Amino acid sequence: ARGHVEITSGDGRKLTTPFLRFDQRVNQIASDTSFTLRDPDGRETIGIGFRTDPDLQNFLVTRLISAKPGAVQLPDK
Repeated sequence: ARGHVEITSGDGRKLTTPFLRFDQRVNQIASDTSFTLRDPDGRETIGIGFRTDPDLQNFLVTRLISAKPGAVQLPDK
């Protein structure tokens, strides 16, 4: 896909990138260009190049530009 590509996972994470390829053989989404990944808890990752599964669970960043941490939930005792 080309243009303003957006993918939203079932748990609310949102990936935006100008270019995206899907390899059905290995069930993997990848890009070699800029991207932003935002989590519902406020975390944000900006980089260049990534590989991930379609659910955005196993995200591998090629080149990290910046990362903003979000809220951390501590388990109850």
